[in-house]
Amino acid sequence: MAHQRVEPQGSVHPGSPTASVATVRSVPRRRAFCPLCGGEQQDKLASEVATAEAALCAGRCTVAWQVLTALRLSESGNEQVVARRREEWEAREPHAATLSEILLGRWRAGDWAVAPEDLLGQLR
Repeated sequence: MAHQRVEPQGSVHPGSPTASVATVRSVPRRRAFCPLCGGEQQDKLASEVATAEAALCAGRCTVAWQVLTALRLSESGNEQVVARRREEWEAREPHAATLSEILLGRWRAGDWAVAPEDLLGQLR
């Protein structure tokens, strides 16, 4: 008597006619996260966001990003900051934080005591 192999329902063996049929699975779509506060953007898919700016929360995080951009532009062109960084690098010392780095750290930690809206007006 020949033994017949019984497979669990839905099993497919490689090479069988149904093995090449693609299985369609519902994959949850990943949401974008704000690069400043880390909040999930319910209305933005990660696959549709091409830049960090595009993933920002509307409002306070967008204003904070504008402040950081303006500060970093100012810091990178400031001869005193550039000279200090060069000296720190040559001495192999950790560099002192710039204002933009301090603010970024505070805002990412949820400390909005220094309001970006107030700073933006002063930078323009």
